Amino acid sequence: MKRFIYVAIASLAALYGVANAASNQQKDPLSPEVSIGNVAVDRHDDEVEVRLTIDAGKLHPGKDREYTLTPTLYNPEGTDSVSLEPVTVAGRNLYFLHERHGDMAFEPIYRAGKVGVLSYSQRTAAPEWLDSARLVIDVRMRNCCNYYPLPKIPVGEIEQPKFVPIIDFGKPKNRIDSLRPKTRKIDGRAYINFPVNRIELYPDYMNNPAELKKIIGTIDSVKNDKDIQVDSIFIKGYASPEGSYTNNVRLAKGRTATLKDYVEKMYTFPKDFIQTAFEPEDWEGLREYVMHSSIPYREEILAIIDSDLEPDPKNTAIQRRFPKEYAFLLATVYPSLRHSDYSIFYTIRTFTNPQEIIFLTRTAPQKLSEEEVAFALSTLTPGSPESNDLYETAARIFPHNADFCMGAANAAIDREDFKGAENYLDRAGNTARVAYARGVIAASRGNLAEAKGFYEQAERMGDPLAEEALRELKESGDGKLRFVPAGSKDEIKLKN
Repeated sequence: MKRFIYVAIASLAALYGVANAASNQQKDPLSPEVSIGNVAVDRHDDEVEVRLTIDAGKLHPGKDREYTLTPTLYNPEGTDSVSLEPVTVAGRNLYFLHERHGDMAFEPIYRAGKVGVLSYSQRTAAPEWLDSARLVIDVRMRNCCNYYPLPKIPVGEIEQPKFVPIIDFGKPKNRIDSLRPKTRKIDGRAYINFPVNRIELYPDYMNNPAELKKIIGTIDSVKNDKDIQVDSIFIKGYASPEGSYTNNVRLAKGRTATLKDYVEKMYTFPKDFIQTAFEPEDWEGLREYVMHSSIPYREEILAIIDSDLEPDPKNTAIQRRFPKEYAFLLATVYPSLRHSDYSIFYTIRTFTNPQEIIFLTRTAPQKLSEEEVAFALSTLTPGSPESNDLYETAARIFPHNADFCMGAANAAIDREDFKGAENYLDRAGNTARVAYARGVIAASRGNLAEAKGFYEQAERMGDPLAEEALRELKESGDGKLRFVPAGSKDEIKLKN
């Protein structure tokens, strides 16, 4: 669409009150008009080309005057400029003076009344601020002796549209109906020392104070929490393979029962609250140690452990065939095979207050479920600092939750931590949202071709924002300059 800028240029005397300069000129003020249209600005590598038309048909400065129009690029602050080739429209006498001096060989000079619409095209080195330059026509009038500046003609502004990728923060569904109490358990292992071949428990014997404190402390850690209800306790006792299997059954069973009695006396649990089991000989523990050790004859010992021999012959076979290795195992490994494993089963109440959930993500995240954190996220404004922070916290608490990792990736993109965002996206799966987010990262880094590929992938996978991103990328990410005409109307008049 053509947009013209009409400029009414008053006479020099009327504009500046220069009586002496205008005394020999026509007393009536001149009102010439010049129209600027068909403006286009293009970048060519390190140069800029300005094309426009100048309708100088009504420009009549008088026979002894002339107007010089100079298209000029100004930086946004007006502190720097680049002038292009000027165009001069001279009255009869000045025109012939130019002709006698051969001035036409150096710049375009036209005779007033003999010129119409001029097609102007000029290239020059592109300034670094070209992407935000203003195009202005500098105007000056000359009489026989002097030049006088006239008001500038604002033509318009140049801009380089930037593709600004939009982050798809999304919004979690408010699934408050999916919130349920959480059943959890804590596992532990204690090495209670008993006198040789005895089942009596002495709390102060050897390292028993520390080991018993470990069990009681684990129970207390959940029992004393107002958000937790302890449901049951399970204890399983193990003995080591040396000695007869029959005796080891007695020791494992009796020592487990003794430990159960000790714990029951510390609390007022209901009957059968503590369940027990026992393993007479911990061959699995022995095998685990040998498997990961560098003990001589490791494979041969493992073959005996894995054989179909009964427990007593199996232990004897190791002792007879590999006496030195057996002595080592008996002294350093067998004691650790006498242990009591315990589990505390408990239920954590449901949290439905978003602020309480957010607080717990910082203080006791182990109490929360993924559904509770997702519910808290659904109450926050997507893309807000609070939402972004919670997403990244959630991704740390639940590192395999794809939705949390997706949200954390967008939060990282928002603060321009693109490497961190990529790490989150690697855990977020292969979805349309992930492809779209990778496109946002590429575009933010200036890799528009790479961004286009990711957006096209996201569009094929059904992402609703990808189509719009591709359209905007095509329109504003093509690297071309845009010209925005000055003013909100089709004509601007500069008058005295």
